[in-house]
Amino acid sequence: MVYTTKIDRKHMEVFLRKFQNLNRLTGNNDSEKAVDYIINELENEGLQYKRFVFDSYFSNPIQASIDVFCEDVYSIKAKPRSFGGNFPEGIVGEIIYDYEFNKKRTKEELSKLFKNKIVLSYNYYEDYVNDLNKCGAIGLIHICKSDNNVIFEETVGSVWGTPTTKNIDTLFQIPVLGIGKKDGEQLLKKLETEKFEVKVCAKIENVIKKCSLPICEIKGMSDDFILISGHYDSWYEGISDNAVGNAICLEIARILGKRTNLEKSIKIAWWPGHSNGRYSGSTWYCDNNFELLSEKCIGHINIDSMGTKLSSRYMVRSAYTEGKKFIEEIITKVTGKPPISYKDLPRGADMSFWGAEIPFHLSLKSINPELTGFIAPGSGGNWWWHTEYDTYDKADYNLMIESVKIILAITDRLSENKVFPFDYEFFMEDTKKILLQIEDSSNLEFNFTEIYESLDKLKSDLFNIDKPKISDELKNFIFKKIAGKLSRLKYSTCDRYDFDNTFSLGTYPGLRIVNNIDKEQLSTEEALFIKTYLQRQKNHMIGEIKDLEKLIKTNSQYL
Repeated sequence: MVYTTKIDRKHMEVFLRKFQNLNRLTGNNDSEKAVDYIINELENEGLQYKRFVFDSYFSNPIQASIDVFCEDVYSIKAKPRSFGGNFPEGIVGEIIYDYEFNKKRTKEELSKLFKNKIVLSYNYYEDYVNDLNKCGAIGLIHICKSDNNVIFEETVGSVWGTPTTKNIDTLFQIPVLGIGKKDGEQLLKKLETEKFEVKVCAKIENVIKKCSLPICEIKGMSDDFILISGHYDSWYEGISDNAVGNAICLEIARILGKRTNLEKSIKIAWWPGHSNGRYSGSTWYCDNNFELLSEKCIGHINIDSMGTKLSSRYMVRSAYTEGKKFIEEIITKVTGKPPISYKDLPRGADMSFWGAEIPFHLSLKSINPELTGFIAPGSGGNWWWHTEYDTYDKADYNLMIESVKIILAITDRLSENKVFPFDYEFFMEDTKKILLQIEDSSNLEFNFTEIYESLDKLKSDLFNIDKPKISDELKNFIFKKIAGKLSRLKYSTCDRYDFDNTFSLGTYPGLRIVNNIDKEQLSTEEALFIKTYLQRQKNHMIGEIKDLEKLIKTNSQYL
């Protein structure tokens, strides 16, 4: 596609200069000033938009400290984690290092090790904090791995979006603090020769505040639309995470807004509540526009940390209903190089739309190809992620321009295709590989044979649909519905109208309950409980696949 409106570097420079002075934690004045600026720019371009304003629940880290009572009494700089326990007066306990922080253990094993202890660990993921919370640990000190000795901000919230009466009690009660690598290593060295106590203080503000969600709406010839998004909230001024993404979104809006022949409509969203609200903005939008998303949205493209300094290669993170060639061809054509890697989508990136059964989900990441050792989840993997050092100099305008070109090309492909580009053969085979890996990782008695048979039957039915004699309209309808439901099954275990927790469990999380399970390490009760849950998850997946077979059969009269 040839665009009459060119990418304007100066336009993006002005945007970042504005955002570099705004510390955009959702709910504060700077975050609303950021929305005012985005809307002002949309108005200047003559673009249509809506500004949604709503209440949301936030957990704001205020301050933290650690006092060490060993042979040499001293204090350590620390930062509290959003959605950790609020202990402004502090809590004192013996500190103990978790040598096996990456190993899954039973509640009983953890209790013997850590009950009434403050745990020192390199792990801070939500499922790990949940295990410590349940086993009776009274706090967690997380050692950041960066050689630059920075302490990054982070959240340990277990609830996706604003909590409900159903899940509010699952939020953690223990304080969680982050410290720098050098201080962590010093603690580890002292623990080799002595036992001692520490006092941890963590002040957290849990509060309901109003926030704004701006969405640009560009009308195409079809009401079907592509959702492009990125979060505007940040830790500190957050230039690479995610002011660069916000500028890219605005530039895409400016360019697409000048098009007069768009096949599909476009919605571009700037999400609030990504960090201190645990994706509360995108979750609110899904809750309040569920039918619209379910019926009309054909794809969600999330833009986060693209255009970051030093990060010249791209990691593809997708549900892969489109296969791998779709994105690979575009990135290779634009950049001259293929993607550096392919990953499944994480439990993050404002991927709040599994229930709406959108058929296409993508979150590209810029990656610094020279990195070794610690690689941050955002900011191109670079050390300044989620710190006060994520400043204006961390943007790369040439890479931002390249990112705009990539997103425009993906949007064009999705928009112009009369039939959704569903690579069902790749998706089915990839699913089998994943499930076979899960099977091979455990010696518990189970198998996924019925799931494989259901997938084979569905693939055969889709092959019969994918014929020249079948109308594009019918083929598109069936492909979208099936790709959307299969995406949900790949990443979610709950019903369509709810949200899973934030635990990073990987693809097919319900079936992964048996991943790496050794039956010799289980009690009789544990083995029974796991196998019962697994059977229900198998029934769930097989039943949903059979519903898709019925969808094809119901529409067979039109073949």
